[in-house]
Amino acid sequence: MNWLIEFRQYLVEQDRGDNTVKAYCRDLDLYARWFEQANGQEFQPSLLNAPDLREYRRHLLEDQKASGPTWNRKRASIKGFAVWALLNGHLRSDPLIGVNPVAVEDPLPKAFAPEEYRRIRRQLDIMVNAPRTDGWRIQAIRDRAALALMFYCGVRSGEVVKLDVSDLLLRDKSGELKIRQGKGRKDATVKVNEEARFALREWISIHPGTTGLFPGKGTERISQRQIERRFKAICLLAGVQGHPHQARHWMIDHAINDLKLPLPTVQKMARHKRGETTLGYARATDAQVAAAVEML
Repeated sequence: MNWLIEFRQYLVEQDRGDNTVKAYCRDLDLYARWFEQANGQEFQPSLLNAPDLREYRRHLLEDQKASGPTWNRKRASIKGFAVWALLNGHLRSDPLIGVNPVAVEDPLPKAFAPEEYRRIRRQLDIMVNAPRTDGWRIQAIRDRAALALMFYCGVRSGEVVKLDVSDLLLRDKSGELKIRQGKGRKDATVKVNEEARFALREWISIHPGTTGLFPGKGTERISQRQIERRFKAICLLAGVQGHPHQARHWMIDHAINDLKLPLPTVQKMARHKRGETTLGYARATDAQVAAAVEML
């Protein structure tokens, strides 16, 4: 599929993130397979058309029982492909006109509740202070430092795995961390608070000397899959269901709702282009809504 290779290169040149590139190409590959089975011919960019796309939408929503958000995500991938096809002369008009997204209720982003955060934080200390072996203690100190960056600095798991020791600068009462090629392939510098500095200093004191700030088992740096597994395992030990990105949600929600920090400040902490994106991380939970209704 030369067109898929060319589309992938276009996405990379557009500075799309690695996960976005993979998702778009995966969605297009699935559509091409469905097209070939449905029409009995090989898919080409010039064959992208509205009737097939409407049938594909029906197939996903009715036959495959896909959710509205799933179709909307796949439609976004196909829309990106259509833009590429138009720019490169494969199409003369947009085939997605009239092939609409599904209206869905905007889901509330889930941040850890205060009690969930406390239990995770408690579990990290227990793992450091009461390990079964020295190896487990080293891993626990590493994990606590990595999670501190997620919870207190809003560093994404995909950014954590790219960090080098040289990216970290710790002073007595301040600290900075260089994020290289973060979301949108942008570099940034984030401040490191006292809690994170404490966890990082303990980790640096026993760091094995690799270039990567957080090495994996026998590897220069931990993989994103490994750090996600460690995060989920720690949450389960704490009796919490959790995903790494919820740590970032917690930071933003805590800064806005608990600390009452100004939106521009939190926006800068979160490295968001728009304040609306930042506010989207700090909406009321179902429990908060229920409590507010009872007060009426």
